[in-house]
Amino acid sequence: MLGATIGARFASVSLSGALQLGQELGIDSAHIDILPNGVSFERFSRSGEQEVVRARAALGVPLGAVVVGTVGSLSRIKRHDLLLDAAAKLVPAAPNLVILIVGEGPERSALELRAESLGLAQRVKFLGDRDDVPQILPAMDCYVSASDFEGMS
Repeated sequence: MLGATIGARFASVSLSGALQLGQELGIDSAHIDILPNGVSFERFSRSGEQEVVRARAALGVPLGAVVVGTVGSLSRIKRHDLLLDAAAKLVPAAPNLVILIVGEGPERSALELRAESLGLAQRVKFLGDRDDVPQILPAMDCYVSASDFEGMS
């Protein structure tokens, strides 16, 4: 039993995660600390139309576009391929669709090829690694996380 290890401490970002550690790994709850994800709502909130206009202008996205975006490592587990597949199906209903993908990783080339093969090359913007994500988020109408797994969301 892992929880019996002397001095061992475990952390979870939620009560449900802590319960899972106890149930699946037999860790004593006395050894588990809950450290909630700290997200500044002020830093990531959309406070007005000016931020939308500014963000879209900076990214070269038309104001009338329907913008779907995501932020994450361009790795298989993040399943950006599913986002691209879904986007291809949405184009007939949303001809002004734009996809923003923020992040970098080993799957970038494959994702760019997939976007091209789906006829999305002109609609998808691969923005790479960015340190200004709070300024990019207002450009999005919808945020997508298609990950198979999110350990530290």
